[in-house]
Amino acid sequence: MNHELFFDEENDMIVLRVRGDFAMDDAVRCSEFIDKTLKERGSFNVLVDLSEATPSLDKEVRTMLKKQSQEDAVKKFAMVVTHPALRIIGKIATSSMSNSKIFKTEEEALRWLKG
Repeated sequence: MNHELFFDEENDMIVLRVRGDFAMDDAVRCSEFIDKTLKERGSFNVLVDLSEATPSLDKEVRTMLKKQSQEDAVKKFAMVVTHPALRIIGKIATSSMSNSKIFKTEEEALRWLKG
């Protein structure tokens, strides 16, 4: 997997940088990481960078990620999207999330997450 998934200590957030396809096994790995982080730290912000992602996401994966985000103690959820098709998918995925926003750059997303 070419994706990056880590906890950014400096900014107190989970960061996921998706590169290429994001399949169900990737979603499961993320879910496990989020669950572990939640047990260790409590609530947190999330930054998902899709600027290098393939402009598609299986419905099954979207459903799993949406369910995960609703169950977790995510304070703010920022998504960086540059491709128009992914922007539409991102809007659908975050439509039921109360404190989420889509950005064109990581810098904009970080400002919002910290603010």
